[in-house]
Amino acid sequence: MRRSRFAALIVSGFLLTSALAGCGQSANHSSASSGAGARPAEGQKDAGVPAAPVPGAGGAGGAPAAKTQTQTTLAPADVQRSIVYDGTITVRVKDVDIAAASAEALANASGGYVGGDDRNIDASKSYATLTLRVPAGKFDSTMTALAALGTSQSRHISTSDVTGQVVDVQSRLKTQQASVDRIRSLIADTTSISQIVTLEDELTQRESDLESMEAQLRSLTDLASLSTITVVLLGPDAKVVAKPAKKTTGFIGGLKSGWNGFVKSLTAVLTILGAMLPFVVTIGIVAYIVWRLFYRRRRRSAPAPATEA
Repeated sequence: MRRSRFAALIVSGFLLTSALAGCGQSANHSSASSGAGARPAEGQKDAGVPAAPVPGAGGAGGAPAAKTQTQTTLAPADVQRSIVYDGTITVRVKDVDIAAASAEALANASGGYVGGDDRNIDASKSYATLTLRVPAGKFDSTMTALAALGTSQSRHISTSDVTGQVVDVQSRLKTQQASVDRIRSLIADTTSISQIVTLEDELTQRESDLESMEAQLRSLTDLASLSTITVVLLGPDAKVVAKPAKKTTGFIGGLKSGWNGFVKSLTAVLTILGAMLPFVVTIGIVAYIVWRLFYRRRRRSAPAPATEA
């Protein structure tokens, strides 16, 4: 019995020793495999394995990639400002025609043109209103030259920064152009008639949107490149032309228009009643007198009532 137990203990110890030895070999093998995989990653150059390319890299290494990213980033200082200038000046002159000709010459000499010319010639009461379009760089000098044509009566200058609108339209324009190019490429690669018809309809819509954006960009560019100056020239005895009141729209505008219409209608009715009142009073008095005379005569001509016996 003791021998059986002793033999069982010997067998158990042998099995336990074998198991521990097997675990140690497995751990060593795993460690060796891990080290073999790590060495090429650290010394890829020695192992002859080319390094993985860095996304966006322009050459060998990461430095060119950072340089490329810096070049494509648009700094706020690099954005060209688009400022719209709008000026109005009133000048009293000795001769309106001569001053108007001088104003036109100033606009043409600065590289601009005359956008509008409205004159009223009445000897010393003559006046004229000219709309000049001049380059933004010549705006200040042109305003100064116009004031020197005579005696400046009033002057007003306003500016508007449309840089954000220009940048936004340019960005949407590029996106829309790329969209149009994609549709054209799909049409070129399609052989199905039904698909071609569908794509052509989509192309027409996108081209229309593209043209609208191009027109908007041209308008903004024109406003920023050519400033607007409104010149009012007054003769020696001409009165200052009052600016038309700005119309108000919306609910308030409709309410004001309705109230003004009501007041005008009421004024017209009262005016008519006031004009008719003298005639109505006169006719009423005459009619009353005629009625009283007729009533008295009728009472006199009426027979007296008979008395009973």
